[in-house]
Amino acid sequence: MTARRADLSFQAFAVGLASRVGTGNIVGVAIAITMGGPGAVFWMWIVALVGMATGFIEATLAQLYKVTHPDGTFRGGPAYYIQRGLGSKPAARVFAVVITFVFGFAYEATQANTIAATMKKTFSIEPWMTAVALVVITTPIIFKGIKSVAVVSEWLVPIMTVVYALIAVAILVLHFGAIPGAILSIFEGAFGINAAFAGVAGGFTAALLHGTRRGLFSNEAGEGSVPNIAATATVAHPVQQGFVQSLGVFVDTIVVCTVTALIVLLSGVYDSVAAKAAPEAADAANTLTSASVTNVPRRLGAVPSWPSSSSSSPTPRSWATTPTRRSTWTTSRASSTSTTPCGP
Repeated sequence: MTARRADLSFQAFAVGLASRVGTGNIVGVAIAITMGGPGAVFWMWIVALVGMATGFIEATLAQLYKVTHPDGTFRGGPAYYIQRGLGSKPAARVFAVVITFVFGFAYEATQANTIAATMKKTFSIEPWMTAVALVVITTPIIFKGIKSVAVVSEWLVPIMTVVYALIAVAILVLHFGAIPGAILSIFEGAFGINAAFAGVAGGFTAALLHGTRRGLFSNEAGEGSVPNIAATATVAHPVQQGFVQSLGVFVDTIVVCTVTALIVLLSGVYDSVAAKAAPEAADAANTLTSASVTNVPRRLGAVPSWPSSSSSSPTPRSWATTPTRRSTWTTSRASSTSTTPCGP
């Protein structure tokens, strides 16, 4: 593969990863844990494993049926391979209209709404100020076309990933001894083995339902969004881009979502008992991850240990009476508004 091909392939990977990694990985994971318990994370993993195959197929098809435009760039995606591969132009048109509405309005509104809610609750920044900032930052990039989006994503995604990884590593190192117990709680909660690890909505069924929902919302595999980007890459063989986008699903859910889940479970902010007692818990979950991250520096001198599965509560014993932990979750719930949680 030439340097130019490798560069374009990486840009397609970066844009695809930028599309996958977002509020679904930050807020979505927190909502999944709040509503379905830690076990929801397990079902997010299962969705990701299936999604890797789905992402591979849709990206490969996008490469097979892409078309070249006069400016030398490629266009492709589900609408193209439905029309050219299945020979169904009406179905392709319907898909094009639906995906334009969903990703042009619904998904973007969800992302902006979640960002505005988080900025308001965390930094007391008014939603309209966040909205103006988002428009000012993104408009010049978007209106310059896919090349501009690819160039920005090429350098922004690595920075975003490294910064989040450094924060995550610091938190996990500080709570290293509690990681095995947190992972165990994910498996116990996934199959309803321990009622202490159930979420607001119940046990096994809630974990399965909310984990599947958030997993699909997070990695977008099979939704038909990323193939539009995958088609723009120049590769020696279509399968190469399929593997690249399959890797994107892995990074998004297996890596980023897992790290976020561990941050939430180990930080000292999440409390399943308090969550179950709060009908507005889903709204509070909008800022649960940010609260978890900011709470870690306050606990530098108190590294907790995770309780055994026989414990009546998944709350680490050293946190049980910690005012900071209780006050953080209580404040988060008390400050909750009618903000709609991201995703379906």
